[in-house]
Amino acid sequence: MFYQDLVFEDGGLWAHFAWEYLPFKHGFSTVLAGNMSMKFGERRKVTDNREKFFRLLDHPQEKTIFINPQHQDKILFLEKYPTIFYPECDGVITTVPGIGIALLPADCLPVILWGRIREQDFIGLIHAGRKGTKLKIIEKAIELLVQKGGKTEEINVAIGPAIHSCCYKLLGMIKIDLIKENIQQALNKEVSIANIIVAHTCTCCAKRSDGTPIFFSHRRAKEQKEKEGRFVAFVGLEKRAL
Repeated sequence: MFYQDLVFEDGGLWAHFAWEYLPFKHGFSTVLAGNMSMKFGERRKVTDNREKFFRLLDHPQEKTIFINPQHQDKILFLEKYPTIFYPECDGVITTVPGIGIALLPADCLPVILWGRIREQDFIGLIHAGRKGTKLKIIEKAIELLVQKGGKTEEINVAIGPAIHSCCYKLLGMIKIDLIKENIQQALNKEVSIANIIVAHTCTCCAKRSDGTPIFFSHRRAKEQKEKEGRFVAFVGLEKRAL
């Protein structure tokens, strides 16, 4: 396991892990790309922001499943083309080529899974917040993959931009380290530490050179009276052409 700096593209509109470490199409929109949540913005503007982001990723939005988080531990495993594109769950795993999965995090961990299962590629995206972490959602996702025929040595885990322990305190005193807890869940299920990567970036405090925030953050918005927004975390079952 090792922490990584994200790679920023198109003038900082979105970021990704180095392709040699996570070869499937994936990315995280930044504040510069605009708010991606209908809850915190005018529909037309949000629709435009999303369309621009998916064009940058070169992935059709109509082939993207948007997770509607419930802060529980329900995970869908899709082996056929989906009929529902806005499922109420906290994780989706698929083996269907060309399908993408998206999530609009507030500060919670967007956890990407990928690898091989029964001689075919799979990807997954898990929403791991405080409640989901307590319910051991990453352990359950790995258990599901193994039940479907996967091998732990072929499972990879990437934790995208999220709130780090530097900024997440309960009652203003007790530090909460969701990243450490979710790494441990993967290790508990015998995923190799060499197969785990983590973004250095804390959604709450990470800033650009000009002092402006990189990602939207619910906690920062609440503490500093900022306007709320959400970014997109995305992964698609398509290898990126290098």
